[in-house]
Amino acid sequence: MAFTMDYSDVKEAPPLLPKGDYEVIIKTAEEKKTSSGKEQISLNMVVRNDVDQKYQNRGVFFNTFKRVEPTEQDKQVQGYSFKTIMRLAKMTDIPSGKAYNNVSEMLADMVNKCVRITVDHREYNGKTYEDVKYINETKFAECKHVYKEKSDNNSAAPAAQMEPINDVSEEEIPF
Repeated sequence: MAFTMDYSDVKEAPPLLPKGDYEVIIKTAEEKKTSSGKEQISLNMVVRNDVDQKYQNRGVFFNTFKRVEPTEQDKQVQGYSFKTIMRLAKMTDIPSGKAYNNVSEMLADMVNKCVRITVDHREYNGKTYEDVKYINETKFAECKHVYKEKSDNNSAAPAAQMEPINDVSEEEIPF
């Protein structure tokens, strides 16, 4: 079958999300492995469209990796940074004292929760990347964000105090 090249619908990669604060909703929260086999927690967030802000519906990602040398506390959360896991839980308003069998169960509770993030940029191997530096409590607890896809729902919950959460060294970054 013959065809003709037509680039009219081909979009260029979007530019970096500018540095600043954004109200977002967590679309997915899951454990993944990188192509090199490193285990990570990956949050796929979307800039909310129910808040007056630029870049609505734009995706933003946050990843945190298992520790190379986990402490005893880190081992409680499958080798991830215990402090990072507790901050993630607190920012998504998971009640203190709630117990989970594993990290994946906790991540499922984070889906569709709203938070405010601070985006910065970082250089790595000559390229610039978006970097979620802080996650803070949302200023807009009532969420009416509508996903582009029909299958997602739109609940939200307030989060926690602003704290840095990217506590991995550049040696642990897989790209």
